[in-house]
Amino acid sequence: MEKHILLQIIVSIASASILALFFRLYRALVATPRLLRRVLKQQGVGGPPPSFLLGNILDIKNSRASAAAAGSPVSHNCGAILFPVFNEWRQLYGDIYTFSLGNTQVLVVNKYDVIKEVITCTSLDLAKPSFPGLDLEALFGNGIVTANGKNWAYQRKILAPELFIDKVKGMTNLIEQSTLMLIESWKGLIDAQGGKADIKIDDYLKKFSGEVISRACFGSSYAEGEQLFQKLAALQQITAMKGFSMGIPGMRHVPTKHNRSSWRLQGDIRELILTLLKQKNEENMDKNMLGMILEGAESNNEPSPGAITKFVIDNCKSIYFAGFETTAIVASWCLMLLASNPEWQHRVREEVVGICRRKPLDFDSVRHMKQVCINHLLAVQ
Repeated sequence: MEKHILLQIIVSIASASILALFFRLYRALVATPRLLRRVLKQQGVGGPPPSFLLGNILDIKNSRASAAAAGSPVSHNCGAILFPVFNEWRQLYGDIYTFSLGNTQVLVVNKYDVIKEVITCTSLDLAKPSFPGLDLEALFGNGIVTANGKNWAYQRKILAPELFIDKVKGMTNLIEQSTLMLIESWKGLIDAQGGKADIKIDDYLKKFSGEVISRACFGSSYAEGEQLFQKLAALQQITAMKGFSMGIPGMRHVPTKHNRSSWRLQGDIRELILTLLKQKNEENMDKNMLGMILEGAESNNEPSPGAITKFVIDNCKSIYFAGFETTAIVASWCLMLLASNPEWQHRVREEVVGICRRKPLDFDSVRHMKQVCINHLLAVQ
């Protein structure tokens, strides 16, 4: 009799747990996305109908496959070439529309006035979307790139002073030295091949940006952090290979080949950053960005040493990615545009020669330069 009652209790608890899990999944996968689409629809925002679990992921993948098979025309409209379906949806549903990545609703805004209002909004209530933070946690953790609200404000308070104009002035010589090293390496290649050479500059520019960010923010050279950069680049590549499958609910927890590689790299990166921290502590680290991050973590009333370590690692990864990858891309973009516009080359070269007069470049010289092509290329980009 007692066994029968105990069995009934176990069955009841199991049934209640399964029912609660079912309702939770239904709310997350069906009810909440449907409610969001209904609210947006009432405001005049439409979009393509999603499929269960996948949303519009298959539509995006099929559109990219069709475009790749047809061949891409030469065009400056990169977005329409990479994701042609977004252009199609814009024509069908207007400048503001919504689509789904798994159970996540994405709002696409192509209206300048709305974009400007969002960008200039300083309220902490307008937070970053949560889904990229979950899917890109391997890259950024909960660092300043993905943090929200008071957590973001605190991290910004720590990091922002390191990027004030006085600090940037102090980086001029460092950047110049790294640039001269880069140019000398290219000169060596050209001389070795008889005065003319084809150089694939991608890796050189990444090494250049890595050298600058390492010395400016962490007081080390690219050579010291080379293994870390390689691991971060591999992690970034694996994350990109996951593609839109990141939008499928629960996929980041499934031990797929990409996820296993990502978990292994995260562990390696953690160990490398901790080794760098230990090394800098033994050397009585200077008041650079790494030192500021460590001080900020220790003064943040974190509950445990593990939380402090995570805070430091997440922000180190954010800075490495922001400074390493984006700087190299901007430099590549700048050189490509200068190569395709000889007139700009002539104007920039003439101005540099006129202002510097064969003297080393300094911050005051940069201030007097009017042909600042970097501003124009960022606007074009």
